[in-house]
Amino acid sequence: MHFGWHEQRGAGAGTSRRRHAAQTPPVNRLQALIQALQPASRPDNQVSGLSGSGITERWIFATSAEPVLIVDAARRSIVEANLAAAELLGRPRSELIGQAFPRGLDRASAARVQDLLARLVVTPCDDPVTMRAFDGGRELAMTASLFSSADGSYYLVRLSSVGHQPATAADLPRAPTLSLIEEATVAVVLTDLMLKVEYANPAFSMLAGLSDEDSPRGRSLTRWLDLTADDLRCIQAQGAAREATLTIDTTLRAGNHTTRPVSACVVVVPDGELPCCAFLIDADPA
Repeated sequence: MHFGWHEQRGAGAGTSRRRHAAQTPPVNRLQALIQALQPASRPDNQVSGLSGSGITERWIFATSAEPVLIVDAARRSIVEANLAAAELLGRPRSELIGQAFPRGLDRASAARVQDLLARLVVTPCDDPVTMRAFDGGRELAMTASLFSSADGSYYLVRLSSVGHQPATAADLPRAPTLSLIEEATVAVVLTDLMLKVEYANPAFSMLAGLSDEDSPRGRSLTRWLDLTADDLRCIQAQGAAREATLTIDTTLRAGNHTTRPVSACVVVVPDGELPCCAFLIDADPA
């Protein structure tokens, strides 16, 4: 199951991070992008479900202030963890992914969690269970639901600290938000309303096959993204109206003269009198 938020690894990822080190990311606009993608129907920035699993849904999952894990129901292992869950558990997301679930709990806590997961296979259950690490760590509350995807069944696990109020988007620190965008495998590109690139994360450089010296900043995104005249009119009209999102299925031209199908979610990011466009670009897994 692909959620698009695993930490990048390998030589290419390291090179991209060095290349972007000199770039000054527009943190305010990136934070505004996070806010722009939080639907009003989800108060307190909580995840209500991931059955759609589109680019926007994955973004909301990753940046939600509610700690959430995705657990493979058959293997009982964590396949995805958002930033808030990593913060709550005190572990990097890259370490959580692939870990057995539950793990590291005292015997009574492990039994309660296993019982809940087993019951969810038969019937939905909203009752929370509490759990504590075997080393006497803080007490956490957990609720879970079971959902199906094309490649299997998964648990959506919500976590919270016992006795603490649920977090909101304002509780997420700004620096980890930037780190999330820099490390995301979904390409994130900010442009002005004329599609001149203001910022691109390392994933875009990797997707577009850019060399270390070939920065996209200051150039038109249409150099890489195949956009029709109708696409451009829709994007610019969206910017003028300051509407939310537009999804485009198109192709991306890479630096090695190849093309690949991609989906691009275009978001108008409000920023005073000068809104910008954000493109979340995900390669078609097919």
